[in-house]
Amino acid sequence: MKKKYYAYFIVSLIMNIHTQAQFLDAGAMVKNNNLTIYEFYNDTDSTALKKTIFRIDSLYQIGKYKQALSIVNNILHNDSTFYPIYGIRAFINFGITDYHECINDCNHFLGYADLNELLMIRGLAYFQAEDFDNAKIDFDKLIRLDKKYYVLYSMWSSYLASSGECDEAADYCRLALNNCHDRVTYFYAAQYYLNCEKADSALFFINKTLDSTRYIDAYLLRASIKYELEDFEGYEKDLDTVIFDIDKVIKLIPYNMDLYQFKYQVLMSYDEFYSALQVLDTMLLYQPSAETYLQKYYLCKRTAMDKEAEAALNKAIEMDSTNSHVITFMIETYTEQQKYSDVIKLCNKIIDQTLNKYGPSDVAYAYRKRGNAKYLSGKKAEGCEDIQKAASMGDIDAKIIMEQTCKLIKK
Repeated sequence: MKKKYYAYFIVSLIMNIHTQAQFLDAGAMVKNNNLTIYEFYNDTDSTALKKTIFRIDSLYQIGKYKQALSIVNNILHNDSTFYPIYGIRAFINFGITDYHECINDCNHFLGYADLNELLMIRGLAYFQAEDFDNAKIDFDKLIRLDKKYYVLYSMWSSYLASSGECDEAADYCRLALNNCHDRVTYFYAAQYYLNCEKADSALFFINKTLDSTRYIDAYLLRASIKYELEDFEGYEKDLDTVIFDIDKVIKLIPYNMDLYQFKYQVLMSYDEFYSALQVLDTMLLYQPSAETYLQKYYLCKRTAMDKEAEAALNKAIEMDSTNSHVITFMIETYTEQQKYSDVIKLCNKIIDQTLNKYGPSDVAYAYRKRGNAKYLSGKKAEGCEDIQKAASMGDIDAKIIMEQTCKLIKK
């Protein structure tokens, strides 16, 4: 059975953990270009402002983005026309993965002045936000300005390869490798080759990535490549390296649940279920939550630990029966059990917004599930009204039901 490679491009972790564990992603491109916030505005005559900008840069460099953002927002509150600060805030918003705000700040800055680094940040933000058309426009513009930006084409080739467009991806990968010789380019080249079923070439480039550096996601990718090549001993060794590096960071930041969640995802991706269960138990010891109990429920069900699964589910409901994940699970369970009146009651909680904690997608889902319950209870016209409402809110499944089931229903 082949393993898929899951790209763990968790920028928030990169930005929060400047320690032994390192990752390669869009954030690495920013760092590879030696970009610092201080370079944006260090020619002011104001000593106080210089010190402030330097402090913002220092906070940014060590991953303390919230503190840096607070200082920046205070400056803009006093002078919203001070355009260099928008460039600084774009860096910070990228670091906290608020890509839409990052793009807005880049647009504001670029309306006053041209700066390749801000154009790169915007292109990467578009890419991370999956606005690939605009990302490609910025990438092309940068490459016309300076060939060092061909590294962006390696990222683009990886994206095309993951979409099954290997022929076009090959052209972009070739352009990147002909013009750039750095670990980020090699990393994305390895991704391209693996996605296009050229594991030997993938191994060559991921080894070049790891020649002089130690990156967690590079080891993850190499583990997947070795699995494809049936080098199971090498696969296990690289996976052990990943877990070892994550554990080193956990020792430094023992209560960071993002790290445990990342470790859990890695283990699950490689079917290490019992080790993953131990991670969940540690998370529940430090910071119990309904979501984590639900994860434990699903994992226990998957491993036929039915008694433990039931206990985890009961704890999730006990902790927060209004949690969107918990309530969704209960709706699905009651639907399977044909307890339609219970489904309708739960959906009403979301639709009525009595708790004011559900988003538009939750509400659309509730309309669809309530409509389905009404339909199956014999109230077909009422059910289709709800389903139509869900479809109007963008629920794709509801649109399909409207076409296939509700089309013939007359009110």
